[in-house]
Amino acid sequence: MEELSPVKKFSYLPLQSSSGIRLIRILPSEDAKIECQMSNTSLDNLPLYSALSYVWGTPKRTCQIIVNNRIFLVTENLFLALQHLHYQKKPRTWWIDAICINQLDDKERSSQIRVMKDIYSKAEEIVIWLGTEENDSALAVELAAQVHRYWFHQTQTLGKAERTVISTPRKDLVSGISLYGDTQGSRALQAFSALLSRPWWERIWIVQEATTPFNTKIVQCGNSLVRWDALIAATRFILALSARADLKDDFADLAPIDHFGSRRIFNLENLRNSGQYSSNLLTTLADFRHFKASDPRDMVYALLDLLDEEVVEALAPDYTLPVAQAYENAAKYCILKCRSLDCLGYCSSLSDQIPGLPSWCPDWSNQGDGHPLAKLTYRRSQKSHAPPILPVYNATGGLKAPIALQSSLFSISNHKIMLRGFHIDTLQSVGKPWHQADVHPQSSPVLPNLFPSSLAQSSSCLLAIPSPIYVPTGEPLPLAYAHTLVCDVSKERNVRHRPFHLDLAYWLTVTDLSMPPADHERRRVEWGSLLFALVGRRMVCSGKGYVGLGPARAIVGDWVCALIGGSVLYVLRPVGDGKVFRFVGEGYVHGLMDGEGVSGKERTFVVI
Repeated sequence: MEELSPVKKFSYLPLQSSSGIRLIRILPSEDAKIECQMSNTSLDNLPLYSALSYVWGTPKRTCQIIVNNRIFLVTENLFLALQHLHYQKKPRTWWIDAICINQLDDKERSSQIRVMKDIYSKAEEIVIWLGTEENDSALAVELAAQVHRYWFHQTQTLGKAERTVISTPRKDLVSGISLYGDTQGSRALQAFSALLSRPWWERIWIVQEATTPFNTKIVQCGNSLVRWDALIAATRFILALSARADLKDDFADLAPIDHFGSRRIFNLENLRNSGQYSSNLLTTLADFRHFKASDPRDMVYALLDLLDEEVVEALAPDYTLPVAQAYENAAKYCILKCRSLDCLGYCSSLSDQIPGLPSWCPDWSNQGDGHPLAKLTYRRSQKSHAPPILPVYNATGGLKAPIALQSSLFSISNHKIMLRGFHIDTLQSVGKPWHQADVHPQSSPVLPNLFPSSLAQSSSCLLAIPSPIYVPTGEPLPLAYAHTLVCDVSKERNVRHRPFHLDLAYWLTVTDLSMPPADHERRRVEWGSLLFALVGRRMVCSGKGYVGLGPARAIVGDWVCALIGGSVLYVLRPVGDGKVFRFVGEGYVHGLMDGEGVSGKERTFVVI
């Protein structure tokens, strides 16, 4: 064997074609030493191999392994994974991104992303490395296996089993899985919640790694292994338990799955069940925006394999581009190809945007905590009996976007978007912004604290008899508020209904919005609709006396506008002499969502 020397640094042999990849063969070892042989090969002529899905962790490479008799540095997390994954008696062939792709070559990184889907789909198995054993992770893995065995024995689908957990009386739920009154069971639930909080669940790349069909997926934590479908089954079980208010005392010490974590898991599960993903670019970016990436560009690039080739060609991965340019390219595609302004609904984050990113471009590296306003009554479905898909709002009163939308809406040369529409009103006062972090028990009723001070409407005034009148529509003021606080829309899974309003008298007294009301189906729907509307927004009052919900970063003096090509209202902020604007976010204004405010001469808004 050639003698090792620190000066003999590892160097990659260039890949010879667009289908070329590298594999490593980890040699058997009975100690901590990791030695590999790397070879170039082609996707057209592959041996059996496993693909690793893991978290890079700290990007600094401090741990040594041997590759082709040369020293090769890897991150600590990958080194720990390799120590657990190699065999003692026989070699094992792997594809591992940090080793098999030259990470210092942006051109190679860009080209390898184009074949990542093939790499994972052609692997004999995908091993998901969650990290070393800690926080009773072995107990958590055993719980996953136990839940999966029980549901499989009952021959229940996951959906049916989940509904069973939700609907079964508390005293009967113990019949199949011995968890209640068992300190080991409670400890296992706590450990499982910790397992789902590990960094792997946040990675954007797991979307294609974990959901690739047609091969075996094994989850490994330390030396404990479990099948992927068993882990998902247990995840849905824990989520179903945590949704039941009557179980809070049974598992008072159970750490909840975080808000974004549950969204990530649900979207992974939906993708896994479908076996394929067919949607437009904006929906895809939106569905997985609650993941994270060490390179912000990967929030777009990691999802391209889920989309049509046309999108891949238009937004081909290019790591030489600045992050702002990659995101602007994605926004341009969403607007020009779909002839829609729906992507503006994801531009309302309070956090600082990426330097150089125009205000009309979503920052996909920022998770945000709100939702865009509903656009359609039903989101999407492969089912023939799905309800008809209809627009929820019509704020421009039926005015259509121009045929030449591409040339009239966007100026590529100066990163500005030119929008046609109407200035409807100006914000006169704003209330307290409401965020996901505010969804916890309060010392006083939640909703009255959100009203703008200029409205001067206390809860007692809203409930007075006779009721004050909401002048713009002539309806009772409490009813106008009851519609406004949910943006006039009910949310029931993927279905949206309009009109809709709260039981305002009840909700004005509520001090805790963290859990839905127990045993009251209508109020459960109201609770979900209220959070969907409020989170990431604030109540606003306009100069003409309208009330509504605007983006959390809206301020006094912002303009309320109806823009051709959009179905909702938009909040714009004049800059300088008012010839250009910054985009603030979408808005709901009660009494103006069906074109009532569109009048006079339309104008052009230049948004930077």
